[in-house]
Amino acid sequence: MMIKVGIVGGSGYGAIELIRLLQTHPHVTIAHIYSHSKVDEPLKLTFPHLQHIMQHFEALTVDNNDCDVIFFATPAPVSKTCIPPLVEKGIHVIDLSGAFRIKNREIYETYYKETAAAQDDLNHAIYSISEWQSLDSNGTKLISNPGCFPTATLLALHPLISEKIVDLSSIIIDAKTGVSGAGRSLSQRVHFQK
Repeated sequence: MMIKVGIVGGSGYGAIELIRLLQTHPHVTIAHIYSHSKVDEPLKLTFPHLQHIMQHFEALTVDNNDCDVIFFATPAPVSKTCIPPLVEKGIHVIDLSGAFRIKNREIYETYYKETAAAQDDLNHAIYSISEWQSLDSNGTKLISNPGCFPTATLLALHPLISEKIVDLSSIIIDAKTGVSGAGRSLSQRVHFQK
């Protein structure tokens, strides 16, 4: 059975990596690629290396959405607004933003400096690596993926820990970062124009 997938934030860095990974998956069809800023534009105009993908960017709709799963590769404010109606409709969602990672609204607002998602929406989200969490187990419709550092750490350590190859007290994580995770949009914080 083929899984019909949609990708929201389709013109961003996270989305292009999702498209690259999913286009060769034997059980996935990329049904829709959504971008509010590029509606009706061919995907290949934004990503010339994807000439073989003939799809156009679309506007996200809740009604008449035929996806089995929708990935959100968007900033947290977009995820907080757009995901709840999809989940309410019964569509499975995997969110790559930080919008639903922290259940405590006060802690979220302290560190992210923006309004947290509604508590009811936070309570329905499962914080997990999507490959490790079955959608629909215990009614799960929304998976909030960890960020890049936790994901890299968990993927590297999981096989070692599960096979008891490493002593937990000996683990040291030394990680470096760039700014691609901040997204494609221009901002003074990450584009160093001053």
